[in-house]
Amino acid sequence: IRNPLTVISCIAEEATDEKTFHSLQVQIDRIDDLITRLDYRWSESQKVLMFLKTHYQIEISETRDDS
Repeated sequence: IRNPLTVISCIAEEATDEKTFHSLQVQIDRIDDLITRLDYRWSESQKVLMFLKTHYQIEISETRDDS
């Protein structure tokens, strides 16, 4: 997701006026922040899962909802 955001940012900088670019950049930064927070939470959830598996022998099946 970050690579397309970088491309969008570069195109916006070249193709739009400064006000529009600033508006787009604010939204791009918000999306990037959300991704960063998701990455962090994913890391934390993996640590919890490993703790449960190690200390409580709990097996959690990984299911995917592809609908």
